[in-house]
Amino acid sequence: MLRSLYSAVSGMKAHQTKLDVIGNNIANVNTYGFKSSRARFQDVFYQTLQSAAGGDNNKGGTNASQVGYGSQLGGIDLDMSRSALQSTGRPMDVAITGEGFFQVMDADGNIFYTRAGNLMLDSNSGNLVDSNGYTVLGVSGDPLGKAPSSDKIHLNIPTKSSGLASKTLNINGTQFTITSEKATTDANVSITFKAEDNLPSGSDIVVNSSDINDSSITVHVNKNAIFTSLSDFNSKMNSAITRGCGGKAHPGGNFTITATPAENVFQKPLTGAELLGDHFGINEGTFEFATSTDAADGIFGGLKFSGMSTSPAFDAAGPVDFKSELKPGTGGKMAWVVTATVGGREFVGEINENTTTAGKMWLKESGTGQYIEMSHPGYTAITSSFNGGSGNTAQSFHNVTMPAAAGTGFFNKSMSLKDYGTSGINPGDNIEYSAVKIPASAGNKAKWHVTAVSGGKTYSGDISEGDAAGDLVLTEDGGGTLTIDHKGYSDINNAFLNADEADKTYASFIPKDNAGTITAATQSNDVGLGSGTFTLENGTEGGAISLSGASIAILGNGIIEATHPDKGKIQIGRIDLVTFENPYGLEENGNSYFRATSNSGEAKACQAGEDGTGALKTSSLEMSNVDISTEFSDMIVTQRGFQANSRIITVSDSILEELVNLKR
Repeated sequence: MLRSLYSAVSGMKAHQTKLDVIGNNIANVNTYGFKSSRARFQDVFYQTLQSAAGGDNNKGGTNASQVGYGSQLGGIDLDMSRSALQSTGRPMDVAITGEGFFQVMDADGNIFYTRAGNLMLDSNSGNLVDSNGYTVLGVSGDPLGKAPSSDKIHLNIPTKSSGLASKTLNINGTQFTITSEKATTDANVSITFKAEDNLPSGSDIVVNSSDINDSSITVHVNKNAIFTSLSDFNSKMNSAITRGCGGKAHPGGNFTITATPAENVFQKPLTGAELLGDHFGINEGTFEFATSTDAADGIFGGLKFSGMSTSPAFDAAGPVDFKSELKPGTGGKMAWVVTATVGGREFVGEINENTTTAGKMWLKESGTGQYIEMSHPGYTAITSSFNGGSGNTAQSFHNVTMPAAAGTGFFNKSMSLKDYGTSGINPGDNIEYSAVKIPASAGNKAKWHVTAVSGGKTYSGDISEGDAAGDLVLTEDGGGTLTIDHKGYSDINNAFLNADEADKTYASFIPKDNAGTITAATQSNDVGLGSGTFTLENGTEGGAISLSGASIAILGNGIIEATHPDKGKIQIGRIDLVTFENPYGLEENGNSYFRATSNSGEAKACQAGEDGTGALKTSSLEMSNVDISTEFSDMIVTQRGFQANSRIITVSDSILEELVNLKR
């Protein structure tokens, strides 16, 4: 068979492909950002009929004799030259004046590159998108100081004030506050704490997926779990919430619990037995020192302080001296300051206005940091009011009772105000009293030291053993006096089992039935935070406000500027461009998109106007770079080439026909 037949066929195929390329160029003559292509031919291979030979002195050289086998498509080359810009009058149309490309991302996260800049704002997502709905990439928010980026551009005006949702509850005299991390409306959630004794082994805090949504969370706490601090509890609580959300953070972010005042957090809640009858004082004449192992049910249940000594070094059977004074305590506020002396060691604690609920109090030894624990009925200020008038005004002293020991009086006496002009006490002033028994010592009788505080001044005096009823005059350093009518000295008789020094025991008042206990403070002491629900309130969404009513302009350097009727001009984002080492190596992907290839190199993000990207020109679009006259000329040449190859087939067929006819 003649080689020319196959050579002509290959030529026709090559020209047909070139005609396809020309047709695509002409079809996209009005496609924005389109880059034309050209088909490139090359020969296929050759059959060597005679090899070349070199000449010598007798004969000249001969060249090789070769017959070719047609042509083939050598490649299709992109023409990445810039084209003319067309003015559109649309502010969101953007053209690139240099070599850069816009970068866009589809819903699956695939990134494409394009020269077509017909952009718009998606009303649903707030993202800047192109005509196909793909998100334009760059920088969101104020671009000042931000490096070129390939992040989705989300347009908003971040000027609405934000606020963190929080809730404070006063529990057992301590203010517990829970605050959300994120300033969103989803932070207005209710958090309910439940103490549990049937949680899975090793689980301190559990939040089930069914216990959590955007508006409520139920936190289950193991009664027997030990937490070193509120920070430890916060960390484990937030981890449990994240697990309950399937590994994702809650819309409100992390939640933080704080306590004010912090020193009052670690107070053991009352047990049922304590609620029925244990009050501040002495338990039927006996102080018991023991290591407690039973955890009471608190609000968080088993939220325990783990830093306590478990074995205070004192004799449980030994005598205990204790006293209570009403005087300035922590922070200068009036408080019952309680001191217990055990085996020569002194433990001090206080009941102040922040710990008004009956419960457990801790007394601390300053030198070692060890604690003992004592139940108490709560705190009530001992006050008396003068109801007007002038000069001497008499008023009955209030019968002071403790909350859990109704009817137990402190003094049941009358009082009168002496030396009104010099005492500094005005009618209507409140007076706070305390009385401390001072045991008898060598050469001295036992006595009560009585103190009254009013208007920042302190008045004091003593009632000694054997004193008859009458007026007790309390004096103040400035010379003022306060007179109290008393009914004489009365001893407080408290018997202690196994105590051989009962005369060292003294107290400032007598609780009902002398009931109460003192024990060693151990690791089983719960934090005084009770069960309940915290509803976090006043969270505001913050961050973004609507672009409604604002006009948007895209500057030459890619910065997106919004002009808001109330806020003026605000920079709300930036369109960043990319460049390639070899843009001719890009792969066309349709929809005027290109994809990076190994031959194009990786995309390099740049700000518009830098590194050859070119500035942006708004209200314009780049036209197709197809030259219609060139395409028509190429089409004619391609047509003739195709025809010529077809003639080769016709001629070859005629020759074959002649060969066949030789037989006739």
